[in-house]
Amino acid sequence: MLEAIRLCFLHEADVEIVGETSAGRDVVPLARRTQPDVVLLDVDFPDMDGLRCLEHLRRDLPSITVVMFSGIDDARVSAAAFDLGAACYVLKSIDPRDLAGAVRQSVESTVRHPPLTAAGCSHPSRDPMAPQLSERELSILKPLVAGKSNRDIARQLWLAEQTVKFHLTNIYRKLGVTSRTDAIQFAYRHGLVGP
Repeated sequence: MLEAIRLCFLHEADVEIVGETSAGRDVVPLARRTQPDVVLLDVDFPDMDGLRCLEHLRRDLPSITVVMFSGIDDARVSAAAFDLGAACYVLKSIDPRDLAGAVRQSVESTVRHPPLTAAGCSHPSRDPMAPQLSERELSILKPLVAGKSNRDIARQLWLAEQTVKFHLTNIYRKLGVTSRTDAIQFAYRHGLVGP
């Protein structure tokens, strides 16, 4: 996993990996020593719960942005991460080309967790001025927001991967965005997807 993450940042000129570890107990000492701008933190370490590790990071080094990175697509886990101060919660199924952008936007504070509404949903009410998407486009946007890859979306909806790409192109055009990350931000900001 560490090697795969390293490859995601290989050609990002503004990103330097200053340290890495596969042990939760080493995260805070390593962060103290290297003073990174951001920590990409796994939810699941063999020796320590990632949320507990997040708690220690936020308490001891509050100026560091923490992006949670997880294979666990569970609203309770992501809600707990945001409650503990995570700037972003990224699923491991993210398109590898989008990972650097998600981390960069978390550091720049252009990605934020949508606040809970009074009804307890983690999205704002739908913006009546938002572009209208077809039912098929919405059915593709929802798993996209959940971090699913084009291949996963195609399997889930019994579509060809090329069909998913076609619909994503139309979604991006309608929303006036150029990337998955921008589409996800737009969807949250305008209430196009449910919790």
